[in-house]
Amino acid sequence: MCSPFCSNTRAIQPNRYAIPLIFIFLAIALLINPVNLRAQPKDNWQFSLGTYLWLQDFQGDTSYQTEPLDEQAILGYDESDKRGLVYNLSIEHKHLRWLPQLRAQYSKVTLSHTERSTVTGGIIPVTSEVVTNAETDLSHTDLIFYYPLLRSNFQIDLGIAGRNLNGGIEADDGESTGTVEIKETAPLVFGAAKMKFKVDDDNTYFIVGAEAMGLEYKDVSHLDYKLSISLHTPVGLRFESGARKFDLDYQGDNDSAEISVKGFFTGISYHF
Repeated sequence: MCSPFCSNTRAIQPNRYAIPLIFIFLAIALLINPVNLRAQPKDNWQFSLGTYLWLQDFQGDTSYQTEPLDEQAILGYDESDKRGLVYNLSIEHKHLRWLPQLRAQYSKVTLSHTERSTVTGGIIPVTSEVVTNAETDLSHTDLIFYYPLLRSNFQIDLGIAGRNLNGGIEADDGESTGTVEIKETAPLVFGAAKMKFKVDDDNTYFIVGAEAMGLEYKDVSHLDYKLSISLHTPVGLRFESGARKFDLDYQGDNDSAEISVKGFFTGISYHF
């Protein structure tokens, strides 16, 4: 019988219904927001670059060959206090209604943990040190295409996102290693709602917003959502703070992972 640390690697494949579902969803968005195929003479293009610091709290567990690992002793989730960086690049416009808005985002989500303990045994008692190591890497890149369905102080965005996740979870007890490999490029449904509050006549305002994206396939489900408040200044600087939670649930034939990463974030971006 294989030990909990036996190597078992499996790449996640998306369900064959995921792609048609995305196209149906996008078609509904276009029907709700009728397109204007004629571009206006002046296109107002805006670009932004930004980053924010995400205080990450890991929770969850992982099983290899149906044997659960004790995350408190091996994965180190109970002691996690990580700080991950998130980078954003946005391209926005106001007149080309047939062309979606675009946002590219990279999220660094990693945790390394080493646990040292001593074991005493044998006919002649001998004390030895046992070292376990664990690596969790759920870093991912998102490419989000969306349409604003409302253009006022209250705005709703609807679209799709392509997520690339190339990582996994590995645990090593010094004698053998267990691995769940997660490598996928997945389509997700994206939605957001924003409310604008003007401060003065100098184009200074707050935006309170919420957004979510996710989809469930045959073996894996993604759910990623955040709440935020941002201050927009006339010089192009924007300051944003809030909370974000990222859930990943994978159920394979011989292994599984159910991980949640959540925490507060704060950051800055520049719009030009």
